[in-house]
Amino acid sequence: NFVEHLIKTGCIDNGKRIWWDIRPHPFFRTIEFRICDMPATFEDTLAIAALCQALVAKLTWLHKHNMTTHVLPAHLVDENKWLVARYGLDAEVVDFVQNRRLSMRDSIHETLDFVDDVLDDLGSQREINYLRTLLEDPRGTGADRQIAVYQETGSTLAVTHFLMQQTMQGLTLDHVR
Repeated sequence: NFVEHLIKTGCIDNGKRIWWDIRPHPFFRTIEFRICDMPATFEDTLAIAALCQALVAKLTWLHKHNMTTHVLPAHLVDENKWLVARYGLDAEVVDFVQNRRLSMRDSIHETLDFVDDVLDDLGSQREINYLRTLLEDPRGTGADRQIAVYQETGSTLAVTHFLMQQTMQGLTLDHVR
């Protein structure tokens, strides 16, 4: 495997030195998704985790049935990552498979549709539906809300307090257990 080859050839001393967006954990038999900033709310965190789980389940199902989906070169993926980093959900990303541009919101909706048939087995339909509502939230993303707090107050401390409030909101002892 590629990571083992990098270790054996002395390119890296262990698999933790790999900083891919998605990577196999070097010690556990898990996959790490390293592309998300920490969501402020518990519900947002659950929804993103459910999407990651659904993507893995869908791709595993396709693999087991000798089916596939398109795998794009990294430089094409990086282009869309840059657009989204710069413009957020308002980005017009490129669908390199169908040679078209579409809004990031539409791209996410298509991704949610892609995993829809595995959600019942995973028990995560509610979390994915929550993601759909977030895409239409007039307050924008968590980043948009943080920027709004800063623009309103001019204070990074106010943003910190806002994030603390968001994190605790809706969090009960049942979630901690």
